[in-house]
Amino acid sequence: MKKELIILFVAMSFIVLVSATVMAEDDSDFENSSKNMTFGNCVAQASQVRQECYQDNKNILEQCNASNLDKDRNVSKQCSSDYKETKKNCKINFKESKTSCIQTYKPNFWERMNLRNL
Repeated sequence: MKKELIILFVAMSFIVLVSATVMAEDDSDFENSSKNMTFGNCVAQASQVRQECYQDNKNILEQCNASNLDKDRNVSKQCSSDYKETKKNCKINFKESKTSCIQTYKPNFWERMNLRNL
């Protein structure tokens, strides 16, 4: 009798686990109802902002190098260090915006379960 109850409990647990996984599996099309924005769209916008940041930074470095290359070596070094710092800030801002996208648009497991039951 104990063996049959254990087998029944394991089977029921397996069924519950599989059904929960299937219900929570498809989160790619989750949309925030108030803004009609998906997680993928949010990250795509963040990556566009990052690319613009990189391009602006690259243009500034080129202008700085063209105007100060022969004049003063210290100014050129300062331009280079500023470029590296700005590039690092572009990366940090992208990571922060991606984290914000995850927190805003990608629901956790229990939220997905509740959304499926509505």
